[in-house]
Amino acid sequence: MNAAVAGKHTFGFSFARDLMIDGDYVAHLFAECINDGVAIAGNLTRIEVPDPIDPAAVPEPALATGLFLVGGLGLLKGRQKQTANA
Repeated sequence: MNAAVAGKHTFGFSFARDLMIDGDYVAHLFAECINDGVAIAGNLTRIEVPDPIDPAAVPEPALATGLFLVGGLGLLKGRQKQTANA
C-alpha cells in the first residue's frame, strides 16, 4: 500500500510505546540534508497496563511429565514383549 504518497520509496519507523511518557508531543523528522523537515504534533493517551498473571494460576508441568513417563514405560514394556515373542 502506497498511502497516496509520491515516489517509489516509503520509509517507516516505530517506537516502543511503553518507553514514552503520556501527553502532548511534537516530533521532528529531518532528512539527511537538514533542509527537508517534518514536524508532527500529537497526544499519547494513557495505556492501562493489566496486572501480571498470578504465578499460582499457571499449571506446573508435573502432570504432563508424569503422563509422558507412564506412556514411555508402557511403550517400553510393549516392545519387550514383542522381542520376547519373536
